[in-house]
Amino acid sequence: MELLCRHYTIICQSNKVWGTNIDDVYAPVNYNDTHWIAMWISIPKRHIVVWDNICFSISPEELDVVMEHFLYMVPYLLVEPELVIVACTL
Repeated sequence: MELLCRHYTIICQSNKVWGTNIDDVYAPVNYNDTHWIAMWISIPKRHIVVWDNICFSISPEELDVVMEHFLYMVPYLLVEPELVIVACTL
């Protein structure tokens, strides 16, 4: 398991900077363990786009609740941390 942890640490260290080397983030988002939506975060534009192939499966109010977490989380992606620790637990 140690080898896997070291390999994972190497993959995580890309030395790329959010907003400089990385402009876009694409992520799947699960809603209520029943439905998946896709999300695109444009860092330079400070814009989030949501794609939903079944529009009636989630109301706009429910989507607002799901997206609220990302609205608070995304600004932290733009801050360069002083120290990043990747821990492996068995």
